[in-house]
Amino acid sequence: MQVTQSEQIESTPLKTRESRLEKLRSALSDLEGHSRIGRLDQLRLRQTLEQRTRDWQGLAGRHVLQTRQVLGTVLDGRIAFTPRLAGEEARYEFAGQTSLARVPLRSVRRSLLTSARDGS
Repeated sequence: MQVTQSEQIESTPLKTRESRLEKLRSALSDLEGHSRIGRLDQLRLRQTLEQRTRDWQGLAGRHVLQTRQVLGTVLDGRIAFTPRLAGEEARYEFAGQTSLARVPLRSVRRSLLTSARDGS
């Protein structure tokens, strides 16, 4: 069977479209993979932040005097306490402004270096 010139011309755009479609499918597959990785990273970040928050809460409870000193340095104004009911349980929500303006840079730098060295 012999292919005519007109059939070759018609098949070229088709091959080009098929090739482009395959490239787009591949790119879409890559994006879907990145999306899954992004969700895993978000989950891992959330778990890490929650663990660090629990660590800070435990540390603050064990070292009340130092915690008060740190809060006195970073709080900018008062803390507002608002009672909330969660079902039958009463809780307090608190809110306040913070600022690192009064934290000596040397302390921040030392803390960051220690965290990086410890892998935290």
